[in-house]
Amino acid sequence: MSRLTIERLESWPVSVPLTRPYTIAFKTSDAVEMLAVRLITGGREFGLGCASPEASVTGETFAMCGDALAEATWLHGRKLEHPAALCHELHARLQTCPAACAAIDMAIWDAWAKALHRPLVDLLGRAHDQLETSITIGIKGVAETLAE
Repeated sequence: MSRLTIERLESWPVSVPLTRPYTIAFKTSDAVEMLAVRLITGGREFGLGCASPEASVTGETFAMCGDALAEATWLHGRKLEHPAALCHELHARLQTCPAACAAIDMAIWDAWAKALHRPLVDLLGRAHDQLETSITIGIKGVAETLAE
């Protein structure tokens, strides 16, 4: 897997409109502002990740997240043969930027799985064929909440 050398990391802002606005304790949202990440390797594989920073939750602002992603040039030239070891270093370096850390972490594992031509879930030991999901239900009246 020597072709699994990280060449570069790209990031860009993405605004994802919601099908309907929702209200939580500190704001009403009609879109989610995120930073998309693409980690490109020498073997032409690429991994994708996404950051959704929220200063009031983690202390990480959108600008801090973007800066952390732009400054992740220390990844260039690194090998992906052992993604867990690389992710441990990543987490140590980005302690104050958890969304940036999560986005790069996702991209590392995604690139690794793609290079092996296997679904990541299988490489990590698939335990379920399907999972239940949830959505955020905003602050509403009882009847509206139950209906949603």
